[in-house]
Amino acid sequence: MRYAGPLGGLGGGAVIISSPQVDALRQALLARGYEVASANGSSLTLRGAAAAEVGAIAAEMGIALSGLSSTDSSLESAFLQLTDSLAVTA
Repeated sequence: MRYAGPLGGLGGGAVIISSPQVDALRQALLARGYEVASANGSSLTLRGAAAAEVGAIAAEMGIALSGLSSTDSSLESAFLQLTDSLAVTA
């Protein structure tokens, strides 16, 4: 496995969004090609986007947000995410 580029390019970071209009926000994000990693009640987790992008989309659509935060990936968590599907055989 090889990769050359910034750590963020490995896709380890996420944006966590809370909204009372979570279904409308989810549809708006999906329509723009974003992949919603998970949905839980009134919150969404989105990978491959910046918090500013998500905030701009919500504002454009008139969707209120009650929370918007981003998490950065560590090298270790990015590695574990990439190798999670690889089976180790002895």
